[in-house]
Amino acid sequence: MTVPDGWKLLATVLASWAVPFAMAGEDGFKRAPLRPFIGLPATIDGERGLPRLLSQTGVFAEVAALTPVPGIAGFSVNQPLWSDFAVKLRWIAVPNDGEPYAAGEQVAVARDGPWKFPAGTVLIKHFALPLDLRKPDGAVRKLETRLLTVARDGMVAGVTYRWRDDGSDAELQAQAEDAVYRDYEVIGLDGASTKVTWTFPSREQCIACHTPESGGILGFTTRQLNRSVGGGANQLVRLAEGGWLDRPWSAAEVATLPKLHAFNDPGIDAVSRIRSYLDANCAHCHHPETRVGGGGFLLDLRAQTPLAKQNLIDSDAANSLGVDDGKIIAPGSLERSVLLDRISRRDVFGMPPVGSNHLDESFVAEVKAWIKSLPAAAKP
Repeated sequence: MTVPDGWKLLATVLASWAVPFAMAGEDGFKRAPLRPFIGLPATIDGERGLPRLLSQTGVFAEVAALTPVPGIAGFSVNQPLWSDFAVKLRWIAVPNDGEPYAAGEQVAVARDGPWKFPAGTVLIKHFALPLDLRKPDGAVRKLETRLLTVARDGMVAGVTYRWRDDGSDAELQAQAEDAVYRDYEVIGLDGASTKVTWTFPSREQCIACHTPESGGILGFTTRQLNRSVGGGANQLVRLAEGGWLDRPWSAAEVATLPKLHAFNDPGIDAVSRIRSYLDANCAHCHHPETRVGGGGFLLDLRAQTPLAKQNLIDSDAANSLGVDDGKIIAPGSLERSVLLDRISRRDVFGMPPVGSNHLDESFVAEVKAWIKSLPAAAKP
């Protein structure tokens, strides 16, 4: 029987939506020779030299299946950035000529601060939207794949590839384009049909968060990578054993290293989970060395900073948004807590200021409960 072309296309679209989102690549940290920047230009300037399709970048051996080429490793983090219900896959590509690895072919690690990456390193992050928000591990729709490169001067630059509706490939978002917004129908958390508005960021928006002060690369840090992966081994140990890092790390050593905690981990106290969330989502702008507000508005949301020194609780807000006697966190008072107001809105005063159109209701609820639990006169 001959299948009409229209039905073939429909079948392809449905198949691309129905692929469960597995952690591809997390079980392999083997290195292989890779040239700097893979198939991207050393300098990202407009569209010059940029592949028009994701399949042309050299990142994936099979682009539709998201199978990376040898030498690109998948990794996972303890506390993901909130991305409007999206689920994500992450990979890293570090240029090298094979063993033995020279200093310029390994990532320089740090216990607390940002790591340093060889020129030509590429970080890859893929975003997909669950068709049913109640089932983040179920069927998804591919949205975009972002590539972040480390230039020879250490600066980073990012490009976005938007996936075609049939899931066969992704197309470059031009530099001239402002952020692109698109609505998708999904099953909501309440079981009813709802709309998710997704932002495909402009290149300017990418570097608004990936700043030199933040280290440029945000998620590839000790606190984020210090976790168990496939087989129960620690991810830092696996990376060190594979020659990715500039120093060895044993299981005993990594047990003493700091780590963020997943916000949905019921075995961790609420304050630690909230502080981990703030570190992952906000600290790249809100810390003393940042350009934002002359030092993050004196707010330091990095997890390594003790709570008592973060200027978080009972501290004056740089902009109280008209709240009388507003504090960043006002113990016992939801109405006077400016941070709560910021994370509860998605207008020009909302946080984060870019890249999100939907509230993380679970986080908002947890912050409310924490504020209520603080004695009105308390200050750590």
